[in-house]
Amino acid sequence: METIREIRKRIPIKWHLSYQSKSGPVKWLEPSTDEKIRELAAVGIKNILVMPISFVSDHIETLYEIDILYKNLAEKLGITLKRVNSLNTHIHFIEALKDMIHRGVQEKGWNKFTALP
Repeated sequence: METIREIRKRIPIKWHLSYQSKSGPVKWLEPSTDEKIRELAAVGIKNILVMPISFVSDHIETLYEIDILYKNLAEKLGITLKRVNSLNTHIHFIEALKDMIHRGVQEKGWNKFTALP
């Protein structure tokens, strides 16, 4: 929820939280993204922008589940669905990771170790 609050500070938009990647009969987090798309269609929403905040890189959940399955579902319901690009290897993301690692190494006193290639 912290990530969502920070995004909303910068981009004042109406938002909904949903969950994806349910697998098998095990109870999963709700509402599911496909349920949320149907719910939004029922109240006349025509455009959805998906921000997969749990995923920092492209993989099956973004490239297939969102970009194909959810997009197709949305289109059938008269909705245009787009997805925010993943961070992948964006320079700011890589720099932030580097900074976090350096801080962690310093805090743990691991700076005396040599990293292997």
